[in-house]
Amino acid sequence: MKVNQSNAQIWQQVIGAMETPSTKMLLSQQGKLKSLYSRGFFFWKTYQAEIEISEKWGSMIQSRKDRLEDAFLKVLNCRTQITLVSSSKFNSLDLF
Repeated sequence: MKVNQSNAQIWQQVIGAMETPSTKMLLSQQGKLKSLYSRGFFFWKTYQAEIEISEKWGSMIQSRKDRLEDAFLKVLNCRTQITLVSSSKFNSLDLF
């Protein structure tokens, strides 16, 4: 991962690393990488990601959290602890 990448760029790479097309579509439309922090250093480095997700899709994404962590591992080459934050700002009008 390049240090100067924005959260939006990293989020697009993570979505691209997901294996299920339906999850890719859901995350691209109803999710956003709100923040990403690195913790530790060298071999002990991990990341903490906060993902903002539509309220009505939170439980579905929660059930796929392990797949999301795997996608972050592919993109960042480090384990990433994910926190999902429910948001009402995503609604069907945002899709058009």
